[in-house]
Amino acid sequence: MPVLLFCISVAHLHAQYVFINEFMATNKTTITDEAGNFDDWVEIYNQGAEAYDISGKFITDDLTVPDKWQIPYTESAVTVIPPGGYLILWLDGDEDQGPLHVPFKLSSNGEQIGLFDSDGISVLDSLSFQKQQSDVSEGRTNDGSPDFTKFNAPSPGKANHTDAPEEVAPPYTLSPRGIL
Repeated sequence: MPVLLFCISVAHLHAQYVFINEFMATNKTTITDEAGNFDDWVEIYNQGAEAYDISGKFITDDLTVPDKWQIPYTESAVTVIPPGGYLILWLDGDEDQGPLHVPFKLSSNGEQIGLFDSDGISVLDSLSFQKQQSDVSEGRTNDGSPDFTKFNAPSPGKANHTDAPEEVAPPYTLSPRGIL
């Protein structure tokens, strides 16, 4: 029994280094996917010292349905986030475009984003957001920090800006890790 408890706590500690770092629910001109489409996106950041594979994890836009979509196991070459690295998930409703394309979109009127472990229960990270502006992202003021802001100059796949933001986002509701 002690060995099992040790394994669970190590897995939980490792997951604490993965964050929803930045997102955009109304992408009109900021960044295109590999097909040239301006889609909603979520940036996942690995603050850890080791590579982290998000295949098998779940992403949702409804925290009451944590297992809404599972990131495929089929393409670990694109689902592994290097230490200090970023991964963009395209929330475009078109999962036929590849393993990083999620079959639903974000609502520009506000909703939730949740990243759950492969058990479909354990929260890796989650947030709720309000109405969004076109081509303005929201994210952590510094990569992995608890504070969020709006970015008039989004940085998908790169470090979040550390300059003083022009506009501060409304308060967020963050879920403690592992608790909804």
